[in-house]
Amino acid sequence: VRALMRHLVVERDEIVILDMEAGIEHLGRGTAARVDVLLSVSDANKKSLLTAATICRLANEAGIPVAGIVANRNATPEEEGIVRAFAREHGLAVLGSIPFDPAVMEAGITGEPAGPRQSLAWNAVRELAGSVEKAKRPEDYLRGTGTPG
Repeated sequence: VRALMRHLVVERDEIVILDMEAGIEHLGRGTAARVDVLLSVSDANKKSLLTAATICRLANEAGIPVAGIVANRNATPEEEGIVRAFAREHGLAVLGSIPFDPAVMEAGITGEPAGPRQSLAWNAVRELAGSVEKAKRPEDYLRGTGTPG
């Protein structure tokens, strides 16, 4: 992964999205070098949120300019509110929110992709991608809100 990251990010200056396994191990393997934005995806589960906070802290210590939480699988506005309140209490940015989406659940069961027209999550991910792409500098995000400046 390090060699791939070096080639794509350093030599070609491209946008690269890596979906890493849950946990903090990847931050200790040097895979976070030259990363501009780290998204720690979490639902409203307290243990998941604590892990996300640790990941964001380690990312900041590793020199990653923008690190924040993406609220995921929010079945209710209250669940998203739990993630946002946790982030606020811990001084973290919420960089986006992806609602629970039955189409994604069905796609996981059937193995078929969830199409963009059927998926609530698809639009949320597109919005998140647009925000991340615009975040060329850490100050493009207002701390704790995840709102592009």
